[in-house]
Amino acid sequence: MATTSRIWMNPLIVYDDTIPSSQSTIRITAIVSNIKLRLWFRNTYYTQTQINVKKWHQNNVQLRKLAYNKF
Repeated sequence: MATTSRIWMNPLIVYDDTIPSSQSTIRITAIVSNIKLRLWFRNTYYTQTQINVKKWHQNNVQLRKLAYNKF
């Protein structure tokens, strides 16, 4: 091996192009799909909860008005 300034020279590292295995591709796809599904459920749940709270509040206000008008 040749030396320059008392430091060993190393050849450049050459990486072979790697093709991911079918299993790893399927596994990563499943993980990403699971994340998307969780986000969708979370957003749907919170949106539905907000709608339910708003409806409950509107019904509660209407019931109070009805109760107030009876007396």
